[in-house]
Amino acid sequence: MEKILVTGAMGFVGNHVIEELINTNYSIIATDISREKAKSFKWFPKVKFIEYDLNKITNDNLYCFFDKPDILIHLAWQGLPNYNELFHIEKNSYNSYFFLKNTIMNGLPRLTIAGTCFEYGKQEGCLA
Repeated sequence: MEKILVTGAMGFVGNHVIEELINTNYSIIATDISREKAKSFKWFPKVKFIEYDLNKITNDNLYCFFDKPDILIHLAWQGLPNYNELFHIEKNSYNSYFFLKNTIMNGLPRLTIAGTCFEYGKQEGCLA
């Protein structure tokens, strides 16, 4: 059975992605910053949850740390909805880069990254 790692598991999108994945033939590994908070989600008993702070830059093999997932769906992003803050570029992008580079360099075969609002900025209504 293939394993899918979902970062940002407790976020709006991550929560819904995990709820959908539970009904598939994948083994789900979820990660976010707080195991205690994650326990309050419906999906918690149905996934392997690994508490991790993606702001931690490390040389440890994160691919192995997360049990060698076949697919990574990267949804983690901190500090929303403060769209105009520089930390999105100076911290979030920087930390995501090192996390993704680490997992890829250590063997991650497939990666999906999805955004929901930072790339559009503060908007109201439909986007064109």
